[in-house]
Formats: sequence, C-alpha cells, structure tokens
Amino acid sequence: MAIKQKEEDDEHARQVAKEGMVGTEDLYDLKAQEKAAIKLEAIARGKRDRKMVKHMKEDRAQEKAAIKLEAAARGKRDRKKVKQMREEKAKMKEKEAQEENEAATAQVLEKNREEHSEAAAQAEEKGEDDGVDL
Repeated sequence: MAIKQKEEDDEHARQVAKEGMVGTEDLYDLKAQEKAAIKLEAIARGKRDRKMVKHMKEDRAQEKAAIKLEAAARGKRDRKKVKQMREEKAKMKEKEAQEENEAATAQVLEKNREEHSEAAAQAEEKGEDDGVDL
C-alpha cells in the first residue's frame, strides 16, 4: 500500500506542477531559448554596427572637410607665391628697362661728346674758337 500511495502522490505532484506552469512551456524549450538568444544577439550586433557606421560617416565627413581646408590653404599659399613671382618679374623688367635707358642715355652723351670733340678739333685746326670750353 505504501508503494501505491507513493505513486499517487507522484502523479498528483506532476499534475499540480503541470497546471501551475501553464504558459511557461517555452521557458524549458531549448530551441526557443536559442532562437531568443540569437535574436537578442542580432539586435545587439545591429545596434553596434549602426553606431560604427555612424562614426565612419562622421570620420569621412571630417576627412573631407580637412581636405577642403588643406586645399584652400595650399591655394592661398600658391596664389601668394605667384603674386610674389610676378612682382619680382615686373621689378626685373623695370630694372632692365632702366638699365637700357641709362645705357642709351650714356651712348647719346658719349656720341654728343665725340661730336663736340670732333667739332672742337676741326675748329682748332681752322683756327677758329667757338667759345666752348671742354
């Protein structure tokens, strides 16, 4: 009789346990737990990856902005350099023109001196004094 009582008690305990756990069958289903874990991991990976993509886009935007700033700085530097080179070239041309002008003036003066010297020599030969002192 004790064995029969034990069997009845065990059956009753199983029935009560079954009734008390209505709706919780999935908690003990390993496949359902694995699916839920995979879903949670996928959500976490998606969130992490979206955050990483956002940072990558921000970094790319910063790099583009830096490249534009660098290009602007190089352009300004180069324009300044070209302006300086043009000014130096203009100064050189002006200096060359001035030197040519001075050389031409010197030639004219030399020619005038020679002509005057020749005229004075001819006048001296003739014995004439034109009243010009050299």
